[in-house]
Amino acid sequence: MNRINQLNQENPKKEFKMSAIAAADLIWAIGRGNDLIYRISADLKRFRRLTLGRTVVMGHNTLLSLPGQKPLEGRTNIVLTRDTNLKIPGAVTVHSLRGFFDFAQAAADTEEIKEIEEIFVIGGESVYRQLLPYCGQAYITRIYAGELDADRFFPDLDSDPHWSGEAESEPAEEKGIGYRYFRYTNSAPLRPGEAL
Repeated sequence: MNRINQLNQENPKKEFKMSAIAAADLIWAIGRGNDLIYRISADLKRFRRLTLGRTVVMGHNTLLSLPGQKPLEGRTNIVLTRDTNLKIPGAVTVHSLRGFFDFAQAAADTEEIKEIEEIFVIGGESVYRQLLPYCGQAYITRIYAGELDADRFFPDLDSDPHWSGEAESEPAEEKGIGYRYFRYTNSAPLRPGEAL
């Protein structure tokens, strides 16, 4: 046994899980003009409840769409950006998927960031597409409408054979907009850093 294998066996990497969270309508639209299409207060409260005290990862444009263009309070914020000069107070910036996974693994291994045990992918479209294969679950609020002017979409989990969804709530309505919470499960998530 070589020394690296011995060290890996003596100090196994700590596991962390990844989940996606989004609100998507019937055509899987999530946004338009760098903003949410629908604002449902019950859904925003659910988002807060599920992500508070956790780690969230997002793209730079998603950060710019947040209130005050600032990281979310009560969470460890990771921003995935190609801009290597970008520094964001209150957030960790990473510049590639490899950089993201290296940071997350180091944080998990050292237990430096307790919230790293579960990382929530919160958008936008490009970040969802890159990280969804690594997510074991997706918390999706299905909005019973179809926004034809949308320019940002979540991947269609209903047509992906690796994903299966189950309703977590009864249908509800707010300001004339129907919605329902679903939890999708990925039968074959990639391990962090796999297939890069």
